[in-house]
Amino acid sequence: MNPSNRHTSGEPVRLILASEPVHRGLSPAKTADPHIAVVYATGFGEVTSFGGRALTWSEKVLSKYRLRYEVDLGDHRRKAQLRSTPLPSQGDAYFFDAVVDVGFRVFDPEQVVRRNVTDALTVVYSALSAHLRPITRRFEITQAADAESEINLRFPRPLRLDEGIEIYYLTVSLSPDPAARIYLQKLVDGRRRLEIGGVEHELAVAATRGGHEIDQLDQQARIAAEEEEQRVLGRRKLDVRALITAHLAKHPDQSAEALDMLVKYEAGLQNQRNLDAQRQSELFRYMVAEGLVQAADVEVLRAQTVAQLETGWPGAQGGQAALTSGSDWDEDLPHANAPAGRVIRSTAQPSGAGQALPVYLVWDESFRHDGYLSAVDEGVRGLMERLSRSSTVSSVLRLAVLGFAAETVVRMPMTTVSGGGFSPRFAAGGPARLARLFEHLLRRIPEDVDPLKAGDLKVNRPTVYLLTAAPAVDDDEWPAALRRLTDKPTFKYAPVVVACALGEGSAQLAQRVASTPAYAFTARPGLAPAEAVSRYLAFLEKAITQLALSQINGSSNTDIVRPDGFLQAAQTRRDSDG
Repeated sequence: MNPSNRHTSGEPVRLILASEPVHRGLSPAKTADPHIAVVYATGFGEVTSFGGRALTWSEKVLSKYRLRYEVDLGDHRRKAQLRSTPLPSQGDAYFFDAVVDVGFRVFDPEQVVRRNVTDALTVVYSALSAHLRPITRRFEITQAADAESEINLRFPRPLRLDEGIEIYYLTVSLSPDPAARIYLQKLVDGRRRLEIGGVEHELAVAATRGGHEIDQLDQQARIAAEEEEQRVLGRRKLDVRALITAHLAKHPDQSAEALDMLVKYEAGLQNQRNLDAQRQSELFRYMVAEGLVQAADVEVLRAQTVAQLETGWPGAQGGQAALTSGSDWDEDLPHANAPAGRVIRSTAQPSGAGQALPVYLVWDESFRHDGYLSAVDEGVRGLMERLSRSSTVSSVLRLAVLGFAAETVVRMPMTTVSGGGFSPRFAAGGPARLARLFEHLLRRIPEDVDPLKAGDLKVNRPTVYLLTAAPAVDDDEWPAALRRLTDKPTFKYAPVVVACALGEGSAQLAQRVASTPAYAFTARPGLAPAEAVSRYLAFLEKAITQLALSQINGSSNTDIVRPDGFLQAAQTRRDSDG
């Protein structure tokens, strides 16, 4: 072993304290201290110790031994750091700094002489290094404490060496060497930065989520206020003056603009009256010229004309014009067979007047797939734009849009559709809970339908178009909620449910939710979510248009054409079971 291993151990430990020839003269026998063993050697290398005592006078005279050695039997304690042969860690990439506190002594003085051990430390440290290296190689550089415990617990005591020395005490302290400490410090710093980065990320996510929740609460409050306003306004008979008054209540700083609007409206109304009067006058002159007016009719027409001049044109009560499309005029001439004073009105009116078709579009917001929600946002906006282009469909359609995940959110309250109007926005939520969705519909449908009925509208049974994209987490709750929603004997507004589903294993869910198996569909395997949404929106446009036209025409046809890219859920389940 390199002598530098004795760096902190002091001077070498000499075990052979003295050596001299054996004197055969008459001198008395030389004594030895208790901690010293005397060893004799012949000229041929034979060694013996006679139990460690010195030879007597007579033994010396007759002895064959030529050399006398004194060997130290005392206990020795040394503390040193192993530097030139450091203890390796697992993989030999890094090393442990080892400080050993060792105790040793001679148990075989003859072997010490035979081996000519001049420095005990060299022997002891070499033996320690040989025994400790296999132990430390089992541990990573980060496991210095474990390696130290293993050595201190498992090192054999006493450990007897071939040189006649035994190690009776050993305590080892291990720590990573400088290169390893730099490596470990980098690891610790990296983990700290990673931990701090994780915490900062969580804070950023929480702040973003909190901002989204606040925005969502603001949106819900705004929607609720708009719903309440629409509900209150729905109970009133609104005319232009009432609308301007409502606008001034919200925007008192715009009184000048409101008065200007009112003046323009009154001027337009007066112009319309003048045009109607001119048209009626021309028609009357034509009828007189053609002999279509009898003498008996003149008095009735005169009285009616005077009344119009005094009270305003019929159909404009209180000076407010009834704005109807397709009306040739407000008051017709008396019919030949009509009683005196009875006025026959034009029957021209929008094809869907007096009817309402409530439809709920329900979208799964629990599905987290790139492009899914953006496809829903853009698709619903385009769907509303296209539906609004048909005056026939938009005259009867009352549309509401909901999003569901852990909670159900009204993305657009029930309203008529119009181009360029409000467009709902969707946001990702938690896991899908269908029970909360069905309970929400159970409460909301009466709130939407009752005002429609109060307005003397013929209201068709509500229809719910539901798109699910992720498994529900409340399978033990939602079936009961669905039964309460669709049970016609107990819920008079029980809706018709059309269910379309995306993803594997969705066929069963769609079939369980839909009102009939014919109304349950599932996307073809491999169809991308964004593409599935696009095809589903095309299906919605056709289905809603067909439903509106059927109501207007009084048809009972409720057949639904399967969406392109989707399969009948019942067939999908049979194929899967087969």
